[in-house]
Order: sequence, then structure tokens, then C-alpha cells
Amino acid sequence: MVPKGRTKIPQSANMSRSGKKAPPRRKSIVINEPNVASTPSMTIFAKMGQYFGFSRKEGISSSSFQKSKECFHSAGFIFPLWLEILILALAVGVVYGHTLDVPFYLDDYLSIVENPSLSTWHDFQKIWQFAPLRVLGYFSFALNREWNGFNVAGYHVVNIVIHFMAGLSLLALAKGLLRTPVLRDGEARTALKWFPLITALLFLLHPLQSQAVTYIVQRLASLAGFFYLSAIACYLHGRLAKVKWPFFAACLISGLCAIFTKQNTVTLPLAILVMEVIFFRLRTKRLMQLLFFLVVGIGIGWFFLSGISGRNPFSLESMEVLTRETGQIPRIEYFATQMKVIWIYIRYFLFPIGLHLDHDVAVLAGFFNEQAILSLLGHILVMVLAYFSVKKNPILAFGIFFYYLAHLVESSLIPIRDVLFEHRTYLPNAGLCLAAGWFFTSKLPSLTNSKVAGWAAASILVALSILTWQQNSLWRFPVDLWSENARLAPVKYRVWDSLAQTLLDAGRNQEAAQALNEAMRLEDQFSGFTHWPSAINKINLLKREGKFDEALSTADFYLQKNPDSRVRAKILAVRGNLYIEKKEFPKAEQCFRESLSSYPDYLPAMANLGIVLFQQGQRQESRKIFTQVLAKYPRQGVAKKYLELIESSN
Repeated sequence: MVPKGRTKIPQSANMSRSGKKAPPRRKSIVINEPNVASTPSMTIFAKMGQYFGFSRKEGISSSSFQKSKECFHSAGFIFPLWLEILILALAVGVVYGHTLDVPFYLDDYLSIVENPSLSTWHDFQKIWQFAPLRVLGYFSFALNREWNGFNVAGYHVVNIVIHFMAGLSLLALAKGLLRTPVLRDGEARTALKWFPLITALLFLLHPLQSQAVTYIVQRLASLAGFFYLSAIACYLHGRLAKVKWPFFAACLISGLCAIFTKQNTVTLPLAILVMEVIFFRLRTKRLMQLLFFLVVGIGIGWFFLSGISGRNPFSLESMEVLTRETGQIPRIEYFATQMKVIWIYIRYFLFPIGLHLDHDVAVLAGFFNEQAILSLLGHILVMVLAYFSVKKNPILAFGIFFYYLAHLVESSLIPIRDVLFEHRTYLPNAGLCLAAGWFFTSKLPSLTNSKVAGWAAASILVALSILTWQQNSLWRFPVDLWSENARLAPVKYRVWDSLAQTLLDAGRNQEAAQALNEAMRLEDQFSGFTHWPSAINKINLLKREGKFDEALSTADFYLQKNPDSRVRAKILAVRGNLYIEKKEFPKAEQCFRESLSSYPDYLPAMANLGIVLFQQGQRQESRKIFTQVLAKYPRQGVAKKYLELIESSN
């Protein structure tokens, strides 16, 4: 106590009670960590944080570090956002940076190179008429054609950026899941701090994703996946934010963009509903509200689809036509086959060995067979396990349900001509990556120890990176890619057709003849007739061998079989090239004009017609043709060259 009449003098922090100056105390730096119980998984996270410089050592002080440290720990994350983005960008650059010279394949030609709807990017109506439900994807191709012509590097840059952005969207989704009510405490503060980054890395580095990135036309799959993941991430963050409307507006815009990029994204409302049920424990009233909006949305979507297709929305016939891509496969047989196919997809996710472009999977004859029934029972078992994991392991459950939802359109009752393509797993794989990310950052550390979990995660990511890099390297060399594909799918004629064409392009005529003979043998065995790619390859092979008269006879033979307009145009163009080799320019001109009458925008016929007219001295007519070529294909080099020759000769 202070005696009466005296004034209390406050002690300085560095003064002792006797009034003498106290010796300086050694400062102890204390960083407030979250008040959580220690787990085995925290050890590896602490060490990895020290390795990257995000753990404090005694004697180092920084107020900005302290604030950011507390911020990221309070949110349940290890790294600042900019560093996570940098890590993801470097990872994508390493495994996809060497793909800029990968050429066009398969549908790239029909959808991009030979697609007249993409000749002018600003003619949006023309693109809409070509593919109204994929208009945004094709609009992006039109922009690429405007900027890059047919130089594949520009297309690949866009595809890689889209893949990277999809990874960022999944990162945002994973971060949001950690802030939901069921994960806000407990595990989310400890073991799952690495969950968002590892999940995004798995998604970006997995070789099963490479077909949707490196196969140019499958930008449709990756772009749709980006919009889908962005929409669900925006909804989630809006659900958690105080000011909600900007996130919900972004969700609506991203969702609409997804639907107008690829049809498989119509399951987005269902994915949001599942997320609400699992992570927010919906009350009955809110659940009924969401179900009401879901039903209304489905109804609006159906009327819109029927409207743009010019069909009666109340007609069962319209439903039958609009919910199938091919009439050659019955719905029940397609569904039975997809039960088997989804297990193939899962196997490729777990063991990504033997990936290839064109798979050979036989359609199962009816549903009541051993493969279909066992496959279906397996899927039911997985979903039952996911259902009973909702409370204990919500991320695992959500990842599994997300996977099946994302496959719902392309792997159920809507028949598609090709029953298996790897790019169809691009969006569903996000669900498996969520489940795998949860396993590496939560389950595995508790089952083993932190060191084993850390090394396992790192080893898997490195192995996936190597496999993806190798798979992308194979895409750079068409002969090698199709040779490997023929080894893995030896009885699919389309593979041998493609191999024959690439061998012809490489000047390896003898090997091309062998591949073509195998293709035609398989076609005769399974179809009973020669398909048009084989017919065109046969004519070109005879041309390469100098057998012009035999090639002309073969062309005439196939023209008599009344092919569709595009195939007819190609055969006539090849026929015109044969007459050029024989120096019979008037006959060549006639072939090219007939080709253009069948397919007015066929570039080879247009360019070669201009050359033939130039050779015949019809310079003004040639100028007119080459001007038309440049109007539709502004970067066409041959047209520019001949126009310069015409101008210089005047």
C-alpha cells in the first residue's frame, strides 16, 4: 500500500522495486497458435512450414509476418494465397510447358480447322447456330483462329491457362469447405491445413486430366469444368460471407457459362444441394426451398433446350431425341456399359498406366449380364459407404457423391457414340481429388505417422508429374501416339486409320500401307464395308506410290457410293490433286469446283482451285479465289503468297 500523503510513482518496465535499473530481459517471441489438440499430422505440417519459411525462429521479429501468420492459421491454411498460386502455376508449367507444338488430332479438324462457323469470331450468331449449348467453347476457338490461324501454340496456351484456372477454382472450393460449420473446428485447424493445396496439385498434375488439356478440342471439357468449379466455389464462399450477393451473382454467371460450354454441367444445382446437405446440415424448410428452385430450374432448362431445338417440350418424342447423341445404342445397353466404364475411369485415376486417346470398349448386350450387375453393385456399395461417412468424413463423402454426379450426363442413360473417352473424367476427377486430398492430409497421418504421410503425398505428386510429362511428350509425335494406341487397342479400325494417315504424312508409305490394310481388314470383319477415312487414305497412298490412274479409279469407285457432302468434297479434292500431278489442269479445276459445290468452305479445295487457275493463266479469277480464301482464313499463307505473285506480275 502507498502511505497517506505520498504519491504513487509508476514503475518503468525496466526498473526494479528498489528503483535501480534492472538488467535487460531476453525477449521471448510467442506466436499464438490455434487452441487445438496436438495430432501426429501436425509434426509434418510444422516441418514443411519451416522448410518454406513460414515458422518463426527465436530472435526474428516482423509485425507483418505476425499478422499474416495469425490470419492464415485462423483460416486453417499454411501458405499465403500468392505462394499457393505460384506453386500451382509452376507445377502446371513444368508438366504442360512442352505441349505447345502438339498438332491437331481427330475432332480438332472437324470442330476447328474445317469449321466454317469459326471463320469470323464476331459472327456470334453463326457460332450459336452451329452449337448453341457449346457456344462459349466454340467462341473461344473462333478467337484463337482470329489470333493464331492454325498455329497450334496459341490454342495450347489458352488450354493450359484454363486448366490452371480450374485448379485455382478447386483450391478456392477446398478452402471454403474448411470454413463450413462441420469443419470449422477440430480437424480443419490441424491436419487439413494442407488439404486445399494438395487437392489442387492432384487435380492439376494427374495424367488422366491431360487429354482435356492437350487434345485441343477438349477445351470444351476443361472450360466447362472451370466454370462448374468456379460456380460451386462462389456459392460456397457466398454462403459463408456476410455480404453474399457478389458471390451468388458470380455463381449464377459461372453456372450459365458452364451450361453454355458443355451439357454435362447441368448437374451443378444438384452438386450445390449435396454440398448444402453435407456441410451445412440443412433444416427441412431450407432443403424444401432448394428442392423447389431445383425443380423450377430443371423445368426452365428443359423449355429452353426444347425451344432452341425447335421441338415441343411436352412431347415424349422430343425427350427421346434430345436425350441421346446416337440412335445406334439402346439406352439400357449404354447404361450397362457405363457401369463398367466408370470402374475403368476409377482404375485410371488410381493407376494411370496405359492411357491412350481412342479406347476400344465393347457395348454390353443388355443389362442382365455378370459385368453390368457386378459393376452396378460396386457403385451402390461405394455410395452407401459415402452416405454413412457423411458425419465422420464429410469431405470423403462429398468427393464421392460429386464424382458420380459429374458423370451423370455422359455415363448414364444418354447414349453417346463413343462409350469411353478420358476427357470425360476431367470434372468428375475433382471429386476424387477432394477425397484423395482428405486421405493424404487427414486419414493417412493418423493411420501411420507424419513422416510417412508427408513422403507418400510428395512421392505421389512427383510420380503423377512424371507420368503427365511423359504422356504429354507422346502427344507431340503423332506416329508414336497412334502406334502406342494401336498396341493398346489393336482391334479398333479408327486407330489403324489414324496411324495410316500419320504415317502417310510422315512419308513412311510402306508402313502406312500395312496400317491401312489392317484398318480395312478390321472394317470388313466388324462392319462389312470400308469407312471413309480408309477410302481417302487408300487414294492418297496410291497417289504417293505414283499409281495415279489406279488412284483415280478408286476415287470414282467411292464417289459412286454417295458419301455425305463433306466426304464427297474431300474425295473430289484428292481427285483434283491427282489431275494436278498429271498436269491436266482443266480436269483438276472441275474437281475442285465440284468439291466446293459440296462443301463451300473446304480450304484445300479453295486454295488448290486458286493455284490451278493461276497455272492456267487466269490471274484475275485466281485473285478472286485467293481473296475469298483470306476472307475466311486470314492467316492462310499460300493465298498470301499467290496474291503477292499476281500483284507483282501486273
